[in-house]
Parts: sequence; structure tokens; C-alpha cells
Amino acid sequence: MRIVNAILAKVDNVHVQLEHNTVETTWEKHGEIELRLTLADGSEDAEKILYDQDYQHNRNYSSMTTKAEEIAAEVEEFLLSCNKKRGESGETASLTDNEK
Repeated sequence: MRIVNAILAKVDNVHVQLEHNTVETTWEKHGEIELRLTLADGSEDAEKILYDQDYQHNRNYSSMTTKAEEIAAEVEEFLLSCNKKRGESGETASLTDNEK
């Protein structure tokens, strides 16, 4: 939830949906997250905007909060660039956090 809370605190007018991937991973290779952006009306396919292969890995536990804030800043920057491209059309974006 750290990453969700960081995104919601940093970015206005965004919805976050968590999806859990049930694929089993190994001890060495687990904890990845993938963030995708979709329009609220579902008119466009999700666009991957961020991937971190071991965000949730145990070895990164002490840096999760800092990393979540960095990711939220990247999301904010990405959404701002999308709004500029769309000419401030007022469309609502929806972010999917695909936790693996």
C-alpha cells in the first residue's frame, strides 16, 4: 500500500487499482511491480509506464517508502506529459498497479 498511498498523495484526479499476479516466483526473483495507465472510460489499452523488478523484495524493505515516493513523482511527471499531449482535455486517468 505504500506505493498506492504515495501516488494518491502526489497525483490529483487519479484512481489506483491493484491487481495481483498469482504466478509463483523464486526467493531470488520476486517482488516486481508494473504500473499501467488507462483512460477512465477504457477507450485505450493500458500503457506500461513503470516496471521495477524487485520493489517488494525483502532486501528492499527499508527503502520501500523512499522508492514509493520516487515512483509517485515519476507517475506525476508521466501524467503531466500525457495531459499536455491531450491538450488538457480533462480526461481522467486510471492507474493500475499490477503487483506480482
